[in-house]
Amino acid sequence: MQFRLNRRQAIGIAISLVWALAGGFWGYQLGNRWSESAGEDAISRLYQCLNNETSGPGSEVCEQREREMQRIRSYQWPAAALLGLGPIPIGWLAAYLVIGIVRRMRPDQQGTT
Repeated sequence: MQFRLNRRQAIGIAISLVWALAGGFWGYQLGNRWSESAGEDAISRLYQCLNNETSGPGSEVCEQREREMQRIRSYQWPAAALLGLGPIPIGWLAAYLVIGIVRRMRPDQQGTT
């Protein structure tokens, strides 16, 4: 049993692989920026709370902000997976829909020989 791909499928697989790599890298960089931005924002709010004369280090508000800062996690890998792999099935579905529509619109040429 041989498994052969037609030309369109081979091109689609090549494009999917390129997108997975490029989109994954792009998603990783984007997730890294999100994580850094969220971390900087949380640290800034925590320092503002700690320097506040009315709140102080032992207040409930400052402890809540410290817990928020600890909950911030890395978004690099989820963003890489989402942007690298998410659009691929959508692209394949769109390609098969376009191919199906084009085939239906073309006149049937099988009857003439």
